[in-house]
Order: sequence, then structure tokens, then C-alpha cells
Amino acid sequence: MKSSLSSLAVLTLLTLVGGEASAQANFSALINGYTAASEPAWDATSTDIFIANNRVSGADTETYSWSPALSGRILGGHSGDVLVVTVKQGRQDHGSARCSVSSRCDQQSMLTQGRGSMCSGQRGDFGGLPPFVSIYCRMDDIQIQQAGNFEMELAYEDANSGETTIVGTLQLSLGQVARMTNRQERRHSAQYVLLPRDMVGSSWIEYSSGAFGYTSYQSEDGSWREFDHFVTTPQIHFYALNGNPSRPGDAALRCRVDGEVIRLNQSYVRVGRTDGQQQEDWRTPDGEEVTREKFGWNHYTVSVPWRMLIRFNEREARNQSSQGFVPGGDDRTFDMTANPGAYECNLVVEGEAIRTFRFNVSEATVERHPEQLAEQSLPMVFGRFFIETEIPDSSSFDQIFDQRAARATGFMGRPWTDAISDMTSTFPRSSRVQAPPAVPGARNSRGARRGRRR
Repeated sequence: MKSSLSSLAVLTLLTLVGGEASAQANFSALINGYTAASEPAWDATSTDIFIANNRVSGADTETYSWSPALSGRILGGHSGDVLVVTVKQGRQDHGSARCSVSSRCDQQSMLTQGRGSMCSGQRGDFGGLPPFVSIYCRMDDIQIQQAGNFEMELAYEDANSGETTIVGTLQLSLGQVARMTNRQERRHSAQYVLLPRDMVGSSWIEYSSGAFGYTSYQSEDGSWREFDHFVTTPQIHFYALNGNPSRPGDAALRCRVDGEVIRLNQSYVRVGRTDGQQQEDWRTPDGEEVTREKFGWNHYTVSVPWRMLIRFNEREARNQSSQGFVPGGDDRTFDMTANPGAYECNLVVEGEAIRTFRFNVSEATVERHPEQLAEQSLPMVFGRFFIETEIPDSSSFDQIFDQRAARATGFMGRPWTDAISDMTSTFPRSSRVQAPPAVPGARNSRGARRGRRR
């Protein structure tokens, strides 16, 4: 294992003989694995659910209901198709919403333009990868006046054949927070907050904002060869249940490859907040003192000064000259391609260890975890790879941690397989705080206001 920094440009043009065949074969196998699925599938890493609190009109006291909004991606979908979203609690159906999918995207555009880019046109699919469609679905007509556990069924409807496929089932956990409505009388109403308790183990690494190109070179036998390449800066994604909406402070990512420490330029490690939603608990529990505390969830990304060069389509060169430019690979950037092996990275924020991530890198790519390859697959768009997560026994970073929920499922309700039993067995005990405190005087109705179907 090489632990020194190296230039990707030098790697590309000068050291291209060793490992060519295996790298090419590994990447081809990876592409084939992503094209195997023929049915539409919900991308587990794209799920975002937001909760709107709605003032109930005509109520004698200040009363609220909640409505969900869902965004995500569906692999293999088509423009003009429909996603039918139904919210249930046990046998009770709280209503459905029909939402049209947006433009069809090819995965090459997403790889080169970044996670936040919208569909920007057809460029053809990279290596035969299936395209995907995006969805944003507001369900304003579904209004529910209770907390608890709910199920969101996702049914994909083909506009041409009329066939419907269940592409996913998400589990929602709703808690209540207090909203002070009369300080003098100490009256409070209940509002709602989403607490996705199983997302703390739902981490992945993804190819981010890469660049395609090709490089030609003269091999040792004197023949001229060339290959296509994709250069990317992989980012780590993880979740936490806390009420802090701001970006974390100083961070470091301390990594070992096959047990050996690697040198990363820590001044370029950044932890950012990608998404999240918090609701403030505002109450007067005793006396006149007002307490405020936020509850909710956050989706974080870890930007790391490392790069990966993925080679594919090795062939005879069209021009007998060395050419090709590979971005990155300077003294600030660690070369993952030249350092395959088992990665173990400890994330430290403001001096406190908050996560350990584990994944494997081959000569061609980050390797897909067995959890992605299981019979009940974990669908992800190309370039995203599930990674194992370890959480310290005590962490002030996590406001709420539910061991039972985190061990049972991930990605909002998907049961874990035995492939990650070692990971889930390390999860610490549940935190003392499991939910916001009970709202004074509020009732958690067993009934609900049923929204209109549309």
C-alpha cells in the first residue's frame, strides 16, 4: 500500500502498465451490475422528507396538523409517469397524492455537474447506465393531527402501459414539540417534527462533480494506447438527529488504509450541512422561565482532499502522441487510485470523535458493499456506495440515538441484511433523550383529520 501523495497526471501518463487489465475488468463489472435492474427502483440515497405544520382553521384552541413533502429519484423511470404516494398508519389510510415525475436525467450529467444539479438535457447514458427521473411531491391535502409511526408507500405508474410497481416503502416517525401560545396561562399547543431514527447508520460515499476525458500513451512494447477516464473527488454523506441547523466547526478525517496511516491535508477537510429540518420546542415548564430547544435531523457531507481516477475503454490510440489532462493530483490531494485497500476513517469535529466510516477501494473504483448486492437490494444511482458507520458510545453531536431503530433498519425503513451485522452490533446504547418532552396539556389524538384524495 502506497501512503505517499502522488500526482494523478504522473500516474496516468507514466505508470500505466501494472494493473491495467484488472482495473478495466473491475470497472466493466461495476457498470454491468448497475444495468442489471429492469424494474423502476427508488434511489435509497435520494430520499428527503419535509414536514409542514398547518394551523387548523375553526379550532377553539391553537391546533396544528402536519403534511409531508417528498423528493427523490427513481431509477429507470420515464418523463410523464406518475408516482402515487400513500400515507398509512396500521390499517388506517390517511390519503394519497399523485405526482408527475420531472425530466429524465442521464447519470453522466449528474456525475459531471454535481449532486445539486437538475436535469439539463440528454447526453446519452454513460456505459449503458439506466437513466433516472426526479420527483418532488407536496401532499398538502393530507393533514394528520397525531404523532407516531407512519408508512409511506411509493407506487410508480407507467403512463403508457398503466402498470403500477411498488418502488419503495418508507417509515416515518413523528414526534411532538411544544409551541407556547399563552405565556401567562402557560398554555401550549403541539407541533410536529420528523425524527428518522434509523438514518444514523445510513451513510455512503459518492463520486462528486467529476470530469470525463481521455489519455493516450506509449506502452512498454512501443505500441500506442489510450483509455477514457473519469476523475472525481468522493464525498462522504451521513445523518444525525440533532437540532443544530448550522455547519459543524473545525473537522479532521483521520484515515488508515490496510491499517497504515495516510496523510491528508486536514486544512481542506470540511463538514457541510446538505439538508435538514428542525422544529423549536418553546415552553414554560415551571415558573416564568421560557425554555427553547430545537429537535430534528441533519444530512451532512464530508469534503476530503482526495481524488480517484477511474479508467475504462482501453483501446488502440487514434493519435501517436502523449496527451490528456487529468485535473487534481497536486501536493494537496491524496491519490486513492494508487492506494487501494480497506479504508477506515475517523471523523473528528471540534475535537470530538463522532463517526468512523469503513469502505474498500479497488484499483478501479470504490467497491460496492455486500449490502448493495443483497437479494433485497439497496438501489443507488451510479457513483454512490454504501459504507459502514460506527458511532461512539457517547457523543454530544447526536441529540437523539435509538439503538433498536438503528439496528433494525436504515434509509427510513429498509431492513438490514446479515451483511452488516458486525456494523449494527457496535451501535451504542440509546441516548437518554429519545424524543422531545411531552407537550403540557396537549393530546396525542388516536384519530386524524383525513385529507382529500387527489
